[in-house]
Amino acid sequence: MLLLPLYYLAPVSYYSRIYRTLLAGENFGFDPHDRWEKQTLRSRCYIAGPQGRMMLTIPVAHAERDQMPLLSDHGNWRHQHWNALVSSYRQSPFFDYYADDFAPHYQPGAHQSLQSLNRALHDVVWEHLGLGSVVAGSRPLPHSDEQREYYQVFKSRTGFLPDLSIVDLLFNMGPEARLYL
Repeated sequence: MLLLPLYYLAPVSYYSRIYRTLLAGENFGFDPHDRWEKQTLRSRCYIAGPQGRMMLTIPVAHAERDQMPLLSDHGNWRHQHWNALVSSYRQSPFFDYYADDFAPHYQPGAHQSLQSLNRALHDVVWEHLGLGSVVAGSRPLPHSDEQREYYQVFKSRTGFLPDLSIVDLLFNMGPEARLYL
């Protein structure tokens, strides 16, 4: 069984790995012994902005040893992250289609812990990628570390930016997103 950490709006490569695992007929889960580490994808993600790759970081409150931290309201990050997503993706073909499913998770008080937020956002992504309906062995597994290019809003300015957050793929490719995993 593949055990993974639970990331904040994980990169495309993370979901590609999950998809290949499911196609191979294997299971995956989130590591119950996952330890909190600072400056990792547990509390940050990368999206496309007009100037290129943009990092969004969630401030967290200190936690007990070996526990996932609580979310901090320092810096009004929920509002800033949602505005960054809207600013970066409102012109993408599928932002309006998915926005209502992501927006509630950025409301004040929606989640108290980082793990709760990450799990809820993962569940939204899981549903929209249709990963629950993957049939093992349904197609060959070509493996490449290089990500296939897809449409990105700022591609003409920045070039293709690989391995951004999965929301970049979803907002830009919609129901076809799974084909790029």
